[in-house]
Amino acid sequence: MSKINTNSNGYTIGFLIVMVVIVGGMLAVFSEGLRPTIEKNVELDNKSKILNSVEYAGTDILADYKTKITAIAVNNKGEIIDGVNGYDLNLKKEYKKAADDRQFPVFIYKDASTTNYILPLIGLGLWDEVNGFAAFNSDFKTLKGVAFDHVAETPGLGAVITQKWFQDLFKGKTIFNKDNDYLLKIYKAGKSPNGISDVDGLSGATLTTEGMDNMMRDCIPNYLNYFNSLKK
Repeated sequence: MSKINTNSNGYTIGFLIVMVVIVGGMLAVFSEGLRPTIEKNVELDNKSKILNSVEYAGTDILADYKTKITAIAVNNKGEIIDGVNGYDLNLKKEYKKAADDRQFPVFIYKDASTTNYILPLIGLGLWDEVNGFAAFNSDFKTLKGVAFDHVAETPGLGAVITQKWFQDLFKGKTIFNKDNDYLLKIYKAGKSPNGISDVDGLSGATLTTEGMDNMMRDCIPNYLNYFNSLKK
């Protein structure tokens, strides 16, 4: 019986193929086993950001989301779409559709004393996606608060959009006037006139600031028809 030549190219290639198959199979099993945990963490993160846009102070995020949030979807005419849970919609995919086919999520927050309307946002920063939620007061003109996130903005610069001090700059800002004109403007750092619809941007992060401004300007007006329907 001939011995296997462990020094041959064929043996090396065969050994590598076997190892790739074994390791790949182990990783697949490991990943599948972790899937429920990963999905739970993603759900927790998403629902936390929704609640944080209204300055949520609780500790049981999933339970409070269930009792305080109603997720719906509206079309570009402002009509509620029956049978659609807004949480299940992929906002990125919706914005790739024709305008008349889009479904826009709305998260309605209610507690004992107030109702807020939370709108999801998506845009492009310096390196990748920026996103978040903007919570409107029941006057449908001013912001209760915001919660922002990003995929790959620069630490200490664009990534600052996740910090509370920056998000606090949006509280109470007027988004629409009585004629339904969109007013909010995020300026370059130090350039804001500090009006009721003005926000000072981030120092050293001009492109992220512009991306945030475009994100809010592109997303929020899509809900104007819905807001007007509620005023009636």
